[in-house]
Amino acid sequence: MSANEEITTRSGLMLKVQKVRTNGQLDVSLRAEGAKNCVLHWGVLSNESGGWQMPPRSSWPQETKPSARGAAESTFARQDGENRLVIRLDQPSDYYSIDFVLFFPEENRWDNNGGEKYRI
Repeated sequence: MSANEEITTRSGLMLKVQKVRTNGQLDVSLRAEGAKNCVLHWGVLSNESGGWQMPPRSSWPQETKPSARGAAESTFARQDGENRLVIRLDQPSDYYSIDFVLFFPEENRWDNNGGEKYRI
C-alpha cells in the first residue's frame, strides 16, 4: 500500500510525503525542494486527543537526537537538490499520527503552523 500527500507549510516549504506499508512496517518519506537547511521536530500520537510522545528510537532517521521537549529532532539530508528524510515505524498500528514542526537553524526560526503543528 502506498499513499502520497503534499503539505505546504506556512514558511512556504512544500513537503512531499509518501507513505509505504510493507511487511507490517510503515515508511514515511519526506522530501522538500530547496536549499534551506531544515530540522524536523517530531513525535508520535497514540490517539487523536493525546499529546505527542517521543518516537521509538528504531524509527529515527540518521542524524536524529532527542529534544528536551519530549520529541525527536531529525535533520534533513541533502540529496539530488532536495532535503530528504525517512521515518520507519515498525508497529504503525500503535500510532494515530506523526505530528511535527520545522526549525530552520540558519535563520533561528520555527514554523509551527500557527501553534497547530503539522500532522501526517
